Amino acid sequence: NINECASAPCQNGATCVDGVDGYTCSCAAGFDGTVCDNNINECVSDPCQNGGTCNDGVDGYTCACAAGFSGSDCETNTDEC
Repeated sequence: NINECASAPCQNGATCVDGVDGYTCSCAAGFDGTVCDNNINECVSDPCQNGGTCNDGVDGYTCACAAGFSGSDCETNTDEC
């Protein structure tokens, strides 16, 4: 049995699990794909409210809120006028 993990095929901090005639990668949070080379886009669900702009990160996102809104998802109206 050859150790297919010897070449370190898994990316982005993933753990390689050697098998018989192959390997599998156990991806770190925020990544997927056969070798964990894909950063999951958490902005796909459009989590930012009230015109906020979503910025994808690794295993998370941040929202840049429009004027008059705040909160992690721009859910709070701070404009008292």
